[in-house]
Amino acid sequence: MNTTTKIEYSRQAKVSKREGYVWISNILERFTFIKLKKEEKGVIHRYLKKMTGYSKAQVNRLILQYKEKGKIEVVIYARHTFTSVYSEADIILLAHTDELHDYPNGAALKHTLTRMACVYRKEEFNRIQHISVGHIYNIRKSAVYQRVTKRYEKTHPTAVAIGVRRRPNPLGKPGYFRVDSVHQGDSEEGEKGLYHINIVDEVTQTEYVCCVETLSAAHLVLVVEQIMDKCPFAVLGFHSDNGSEYINRQVAALLEKLVIEFTKSRSRQSTDNALVEGKNNIIRGLCQIKALLS
Repeated sequence: MNTTTKIEYSRQAKVSKREGYVWISNILERFTFIKLKKEEKGVIHRYLKKMTGYSKAQVNRLILQYKEKGKIEVVIYARHTFTSVYSEADIILLAHTDELHDYPNGAALKHTLTRMACVYRKEEFNRIQHISVGHIYNIRKSAVYQRVTKRYEKTHPTAVAIGVRRRPNPLGKPGYFRVDSVHQGDSEEGEKGLYHINIVDEVTQTEYVCCVETLSAAHLVLVVEQIMDKCPFAVLGFHSDNGSEYINRQVAALLEKLVIEFTKSRSRQSTDNALVEGKNNIIRGLCQIKALLS
């Protein structure tokens, strides 16, 4: 009865790349790899892959090098590097100068470096004075500069994403409202005037005007709830400018609860909310007439 023994391959010791290439070359030369048949080459290929741990592509490249040159050599990659113009001492000098002058802009700092070299005749500034304004900002990001200086930046506030910043697209369907507010104006006695919330449907031109005492989230939420109840069609969209009376968590929560798309005007795009802003003039005119009659 014939039995077979399972053979396990493993690399016993870690060898250098150069020693590994010499071993592969010896194996290829020992078995005259170039003269072998296709199936036999496949066996050698799998053996080299198993013993070296290289990938299939790596073994293919090494075999190709052996076929072309008759040996396998370690290719030394010459990485391209730029010549350092400013030494570490120059960067430290720039960092100290920047810190002493309370971190001015790049142009002001370059002017200071030039004055130190030309006016005050400081020899250590002779090379760093020629630095460009743009490269000053590059050096400020370097590890040497940041190790020397003690400049701390304030924590930037996290922007709350409320509403989608784009122009609404109703596609001819009613239910996409544009909203804006109009101040009635204060009286001659100094009494604070009311605010008018103007809401216009983009397709049907249905318009609702509500008066509130102040532009607060509580008042606006109450107005929106009442209009949603009285509107004869389903409200699908709600678009406003970037005022805090609209862009707040209370209004966003209400619209999300009612499954209404919340959009807001883009920056420098005055036409995004032009429909309702054009109708605001009528409300202002009516308020002025009312003031004259009273």
